[in-house]
This record gives sequence, structure tokens and C-alpha cells, in this order.
Amino acid sequence: MEDRDNPFLVFENSASLFAVDALYVRETFSLPEITPLEETPPCVVGVINLRGRIVPVMDLNLLFGRAPGKYRLSDCVIVLDLNGERLGIIVNEARDVMLIPAEDMDPAPFPGMHDLPHPPFVVAEARVGEDIIMILDHERLMAHGGGFERPSEEPEMGEGESESSFTPPHPLFCALEPAEKAEFHRRAALLMLKGEDETPLGSRQVAVIDLGGEYFGIGLESVREFTRITNLTPLPNCPEHVVGNMNLRGSILTLLDLRALLEMLPGRFGRSARVVVVSVEGITAGIAVDEIHDIASLSPSDIAPLPASARQAIGNTAQGTARYGDGAMTILDIDEILRKESLNAGGE
Repeated sequence: MEDRDNPFLVFENSASLFAVDALYVRETFSLPEITPLEETPPCVVGVINLRGRIVPVMDLNLLFGRAPGKYRLSDCVIVLDLNGERLGIIVNEARDVMLIPAEDMDPAPFPGMHDLPHPPFVVAEARVGEDIIMILDHERLMAHGGGFERPSEEPEMGEGESESSFTPPHPLFCALEPAEKAEFHRRAALLMLKGEDETPLGSRQVAVIDLGGEYFGIGLESVREFTRITNLTPLPNCPEHVVGNMNLRGSILTLLDLRALLEMLPGRFGRSARVVVVSVEGITAGIAVDEIHDIASLSPSDIAPLPASARQAIGNTAQGTARYGDGAMTILDIDEILRKESLNAGGE
């Protein structure tokens, strides 16, 4: 694969767009109940028990001096990982993973503001179409809000244990409706019980996507960016896996639908459909998907071989399966898919 800049995870918070280096994003998930902890920085609203590890959680509104808003079920947490230390960041929506060229970035404004009690967290501003995205320094975020992660001293909740043994949640969760409280609490309990002990060595990050109601994983090392389907031109006399050509900021991108390759029923992409732009050894293409869920980190032991029936159906287009949520996802072999002559030809 050719050398390229690191991708960034773009997210929205309080109607502003931010981005962090995606290589330091461990995972994302829906916002759970957060437990307050004494003697934390003011921007840290509490901690979560993430599979036996206590991880501090930062509210960007508090970090930037805004009043904290009511937490919503649609909010999510982005977990950063720097040399084994973790920090969660509450955001309204994790939107895209995209490659932002250096020439599209400008230094952060107001460089003369030296009276801040800490180094600035916004280190650059990127121009992407009509949007302005503020680039955050992950190291400064970790230094300001992390640094006290430690193993959990609380046992995981087993069957039949009383929920009353939990520490009360953060006050911002107490003003919610009972159904909302119950859902946040359920999410926190699932995070405590989810998965086995982590093995960071050899771990791999994948973008979890939905295609035809099934989960698939695409290795983040092959992903250049996520985007929406725009300016699509259908191509006549093309194989069924070629949707058409798309204009991506002045470049022509061939858009592919993998359902035929994966022995899935044909379907149509709705308004929420997205494009995963992938690049392997100079070959770049867009993969149309129904939805992009999050970025997950998998250790080698998390990936199991494909069942024999699946191997016969999809051949070398997948590398294995892994657990995701209450179900499973298939890990796609994007290198093999893009090398296939039928795709490389783009219908010629």
C-alpha cells in the first residue's frame, strides 16, 4: 500500500465539527451511564468501567467552557488510546473517517493567545467542502483529561446481583426520564461484561459497516475516508457490482456494491447510505454501504475462521468473523477484493 497521511475521525459536538487522528481511536460506542469520581479535572464528568478498566470520560463542552447540556441517547463516546492509557470523549455524533491533506489545513487561529492555563487543544483548522473542521491534539487531550486510568476494583455484575450495588450516576443523568435512565444504565452494564481481557499487541482497527442488514468489518489501514454518495453517474453495460462513477472533490471514484460478491440479495441504497473510500496498492475505489456504525479494535484471538458454508459462498473476499454487539460481523479482505480483475476493470 502506498504511503499516505493518517486518517482523521470527524465528529460533531454542539453544532461544531472536530477531528482527531483516527489511529489513536480505540473504539466508539453509544453513551452509557457515567459514574462520578472525586478529584478529577473539571472537564471530566466521571468514569466508565470498560471491560474491567476504569476509563475517565471528558465532556468537550466543559473543556471549552460551555455549559453542559442534557445527555441524549443518540450521544456517543470516542475512546482514545495513547501508549495504553485511555480517555473517553462524549460527542453528539461520530460522523466520518477521512483523509485530510496537509494543504487543506491552516494553523489554529489566534496563535497569540498565550494566557491560556494550558496549551491549546485545537491545533489546526481543515477546509473540507463547505465545512470547517477543528483538529484536536490527542496528546494534549490525554494529558489534560486522562492519566489516572486504573484497573477496576469493582466486580462485574453477575446474574442475580442487585442493581442497587452500583455507584450513583453523574447528576446530569439524574434529570432524565426513567426510560432514558434505564437505557443508559443497561449500556453501562453491557460495557462491564463485554468481551474478554484485551491484548493490545497485534490488535487491528476495523470500520464496522452495515450492508443489507449484516455487519462487516473493513480494516482501517485500507480506509482513506468516509463520505456520502453525491454526484453519481451510472455506467451502462457494467457488472452488477459497479454502481457508477462518483465525483469526489474533482476526482472520479468508481463506486462498488459488494452484495453480489458476498452472495447477498440485491437492494437499493437509501438516503443514509455512505461510501467507504479504500485504497490498496494504488487502486482506489468507493464501497457503498447502508450505514457506518463505528470503529472497533480486534485482537487476533477475536477473529475466527469463516464457516465452511460461508467459505464456499464468498471465497477469498473475507478473512474471518468476529463478535460485534449481540451478533457477528464478517471481516472483509479489501486487498483481495480490489485486486480482483473484474473490479479493477471497472466494467471494461
